[in-house]
Amino acid sequence: MTTLTHRARRTEVGKNSEKKVESEEDTNQDKSPDNEDSGDSKDIRLTLMEEVLLLGLKDKEGYTSFWNDCISSGLRGGILIELAMRGRIYLEPPTMRKKRLLDRKVLLKSDSPTGDVLLDETLKHIKATEPTETVQTWIELLTGETWNPFKLQYQLRNVRERIAKNLVEKGILTTEKQNFLLFDMTTHPVTNTTEKQRLVKKLQDSVLERWVNDPQRMDKRTLALLVLAHSSDVLENVFSSLTDDSPGPAMSQKQEEENPAEETGEEKQDTQEKEGILPERAEEAKLKAKYPSLGQKPGGSDFLMKRLQKGQKYFDSGDYNMAKAKMKNKQLPSAGPDKNLVTGDHIPTPQDLPQRKSSLVTSKLAGFREPSKRKTDLLA
Repeated sequence: MTTLTHRARRTEVGKNSEKKVESEEDTNQDKSPDNEDSGDSKDIRLTLMEEVLLLGLKDKEGYTSFWNDCISSGLRGGILIELAMRGRIYLEPPTMRKKRLLDRKVLLKSDSPTGDVLLDETLKHIKATEPTETVQTWIELLTGETWNPFKLQYQLRNVRERIAKNLVEKGILTTEKQNFLLFDMTTHPVTNTTEKQRLVKKLQDSVLERWVNDPQRMDKRTLALLVLAHSSDVLENVFSSLTDDSPGPAMSQKQEEENPAEETGEEKQDTQEKEGILPERAEEAKLKAKYPSLGQKPGGSDFLMKRLQKGQKYFDSGDYNMAKAKMKNKQLPSAGPDKNLVTGDHIPTPQDLPQRKSSLVTSKLAGFREPSKRKTDLLA
């Protein structure tokens, strides 16, 4: 009897612990971003997909870059992360064999509707799929990049347009039509720029001012937004407004704490000039110590002086004509060309050329006569 009573008590304790775990999960789910109000009640609640699309849209044009082919898969990944943060799905627990995050399977936790059309449609697909699929497979299925014709029904169509309409309803975007010569396209320019600037400032501060250098201590929603913005190729739009020479406030504050009495550039240069330790002179002294023979000869190196002693050379016809015009003004020598003249300074003339020596061998053409003269000689 005692053993049976002990077993009954153990089962009751186990049931009570399970109830406590379930109650803790329910409280955590109640604290999820779906039911939690933002810190500022005036801020508009945006989903991760809406924030990513807002970062990728051009303010005046109202459309994303035509060269961005990553935002489609990034928006589908944002749908899965949004469902996980709202407590609707979760990943399979890690096993002894380590798997990548993309290779872990997506499991259903709760099928209660979220109130968002895209999230509820994705939740319906995940619930109806057997066996379960991995994260990477779900992104491919929702994007439509699959070779299985039976799974084309999982593709989410017109995702950007539907997310943009949600932003229009929240008063952040507006709807216009723009003509691109061959076709008309619906665009959504940004009207509420303050909301976009708030989002950009939030991401900039999370990386610069409030950077904690530990992903576990960061806000999960902000960390997920940074990862999605990077994978969607829109993170560059966040930091494009920052200049290269302007460090973050935390960095500048840290530099001031490390160097509180640092001199300015002009004061430092004045002190260096007074002490006679300029950086240029210091570098010059190092160079002279490394190459002692440098700068001793005023004319330059031996190779340069040897090249200059070879004499003048004409590089084109212009130099030749200029030298020829100079020679006309000079008195031509009566005798032959001087051997001491440098090649190129003296231009020979027919009078200066030496006469050709007479050949010792008589030419065969010397006794040649024309045929007409031969006939006259024979007749005579």
